[in-house]
Amino acid sequence: MIRQAGPPSPVEQLAAALASGNLPRGAREMGAKVLERLAAPVRLAVLGRPDADLAGTVNALLGNPILPDRAGMPPIDLCFGTQSDIQVVTGDGRQTWVDHAEFDQLDPWQLAKVSLAAPVPLLEQMSFLVVPLEGTAQDLEAAIGWTARRADMAIWCSATLDAGERADWQRLPDQMIDHAFLAVSGRSRPATREADSGIGLRFRAIHFLGSGPDQTLRLERFRSELLNHVEAARREDLEGALVFLDRFKPATATAVAPPAAHSPPEPPDFSDLLDPVPAQRSAHTAPGADIVSFLAAQSGQLARLCDQPGLEALADAAPAVLRLCAESIEACNEIAAATGGDLADLLAEASDLVLLMQVEETPQAMTDAVALMVQLRHECETLRCA
Repeated sequence: MIRQAGPPSPVEQLAAALASGNLPRGAREMGAKVLERLAAPVRLAVLGRPDADLAGTVNALLGNPILPDRAGMPPIDLCFGTQSDIQVVTGDGRQTWVDHAEFDQLDPWQLAKVSLAAPVPLLEQMSFLVVPLEGTAQDLEAAIGWTARRADMAIWCSATLDAGERADWQRLPDQMIDHAFLAVSGRSRPATREADSGIGLRFRAIHFLGSGPDQTLRLERFRSELLNHVEAARREDLEGALVFLDRFKPATATAVAPPAAHSPPEPPDFSDLLDPVPAQRSAHTAPGADIVSFLAAQSGQLARLCDQPGLEALADAAPAVLRLCAESIEACNEIAAATGGDLADLLAEASDLVLLMQVEETPQAMTDAVALMVQLRHECETLRCA
């Protein structure tokens, strides 16, 4: 029996779209980033003071003693590999591949970075960037910022939960708060519920690993929660790829009839705001005049969608607002094509920006999208008056 091939996956579709060479200007680089993100495991930063058992926490999660637990270790990049490999970067920038025996003889204080690969199945889903934190406040700020820019999630390892450590983790960027976990290796626990709540404001969850007869169970709960969050992050990446593919369909040689107009399956219904461009136009219409009129017509609907009581309701409105902004900019592209003028570059850039905002789908992205609509209108008014 011959098994029928299934439809291509989003990754395969995206790779084919990039290989076709038919993507619009400015979309290739964006698509390459989306594809790179889907092809790589979710990256976890592991931070904390050198005495907070960073290596021990990662080794416990992996179930293998892979990371060296030695004083003076630099940042370590740990990823999946079919065999165990070690690359070291010295303080003068030289990169060298070494075996385990050679690595054990190296002075950690002379190394700037270590990259390890290991055939551990869990590393196919998540990789680790382990960064011990020490030095001045300025050193900590720089190290945490450097790490956060290279990671999707974070595990902050703590041994004591003292005031110094609490001050350290306040430096985590705000965008990491919902993707950060606190792993406590020592026996310290908050003295009061209020203190526990204060810690929780900076982390998605707190796990007291420590020691004792139930340590294995606590570790398994931590591993399970991490995997669930990794899977959720991967789903978001796939949704981003689908949004990209829906927005940038490669052109084909055969003209395809546009699909019949239909209302979105969920409210609000934007069809009355996105009517086709009027057929009759004055030959003397100034550049951007029709777009200004169109965007002015959208302002009332945008205001109603954004007028939500409370942050939660505003977050719920973000997908609808972003969709309206994206469809409005597409309509502006059609108007510009019919009218002519020098709006093509402006609208192409706006289309790329609003796509990124749709992928984020946050209240801040919604605010940025509305601001982009306002900016477009002002730019077009400038052209109209020129």
